[in-house]
Amino acid sequence: MNSQMIFLQIIFTEIENFYRSYEYFCWILIIINAVTFSAYALDKAKARMGAWRISESVLLGLALIGGAAGALLAMFIFHHKTRKTRFMMWVPLMLCAHLAVFAYLIYKL
Repeated sequence: MNSQMIFLQIIFTEIENFYRSYEYFCWILIIINAVTFSAYALDKAKARMGAWRISESVLLGLALIGGAAGALLAMFIFHHKTRKTRFMMWVPLMLCAHLAVFAYLIYKL
């Protein structure tokens, strides 16, 4: 095996160990990201219909509490909020912060 394959194997093993130890936490993150993705999709649909919209502070708040991955995915799939500087700057930064916390938890706990 080459070094890249060994590195990936180590990473996936660590993630699996983390998941086994913190299964409840992982499910909460999955649910938060699914809710956030759905909120962005719903807001985009409402924007097309000219209906009442979900406020930007709610969308950013969902991303902040753990849904940044779902928010970023929805932004690019639905081309929603991609022209807004606040979203294009803060959502990726939130995702980086979440990933940093996740990496810390995997390696320090």
